[in-house]
Formats: sequence, structure tokens, C-alpha cells
Amino acid sequence: MNRTSRRQRLQLEPLVWTGLGVVALIVVIAGVPASTATALQTPRFWPTAAAVIMLVAGLLIASNALAGSRRALSDPVAAQPQDSSGKPAAADPEVLRRYNHLLLIGIIAAYVAALPYLGYVVATFVMAWVLAWTIGVRKILSATLASITYVALTTVIFGILMNVPLPRGRGPFVEISTFFF
Repeated sequence: MNRTSRRQRLQLEPLVWTGLGVVALIVVIAGVPASTATALQTPRFWPTAAAVIMLVAGLLIASNALAGSRRALSDPVAAQPQDSSGKPAAADPEVLRRYNHLLLIGIIAAYVAALPYLGYVVATFVMAWVLAWTIGVRKILSATLASITYVALTTVIFGILMNVPLPRGRGPFVEISTFFF
């Protein structure tokens, strides 16, 4: 990929995320009715939260892109990733696969298929761990802690706070699920 197309992509991506966030926020405010229920139970809360997160993500991507382009303009050599010896770092070919997106879709499809059998806790832990490994987390402890954190947060938010019935699985996996929710 040449520098021009990469620079154009870096300038377009923040605009897309920021624009999607603004459009989603406008649609939610205009189209979802307000309610007098508590904040987590209103029909407007979660769509608004998602729109705000998209908006903030777009702004963060834009600020990082601006900071990176300023660094690259001031010192192009320093803006490149370097290894411990100070030489430009080579990309890990195992992490940066050409068809990584298809692998991610396959992992999520396997997760959806396994969910009724393994239950939410086990299937989500395995899916999060495999996704972390696939996107480049090569430390077993880091992938495990990230997966445990993800399962804990989503179980608390959806299973406990919002009372969403999560799949418990079949056989011995029911016991594991009842331990958590």
C-alpha cells in the first residue's frame, strides 16, 4: 500500500466513525421515545450509549491520526515502529494474515453454534480467548485475563443488571453457569 492511500484511509476513518456516531445519536433522539423509567430500563438509554461510544471512538481515532501524521511529518523515521535495537520492526506474519477477517467471522459463527450447548460463560470465555489470540495477543495470561474480564463484565451487565436470560448450556455446563448467574 502506498503512502497516499494509507494517508487517505487515515483521514477517512475518523470521519466515518464520527459521522456514524452523529447520525446514530440523531436517529436515537428523534426516533426513540423518552420514558420515565430508570435510566437502564428506558428504550433510549442503550442506543444513546452506543451512539455516544461511536462518536467518542471517532474523535479518539481522529486525534490519534492527527498526532501520528504530525509525528510522521516532523520525523518520518521516528514514526515507524522499531524493535529493541532501534531498527524498523518487521510485522509478524502470523498475526497479520491477509484473510484474518474471515477467520474472525468463523470464530464468531462457531461461538453462536456452541452457545446453546456450552452456555454463555464457557462459550464466551473460549470465544474471547481465541479472538484475543487471533488478533495478536501472544501472552497466555493476558488473553486469559482479558477473557475473564469480558465474561465478568458482560455477565454482570446483561445477566444481572438487565435481567437478560443468558444461555446456561447443557449437561455439566449448566452447573458452571449457575455458579455465575
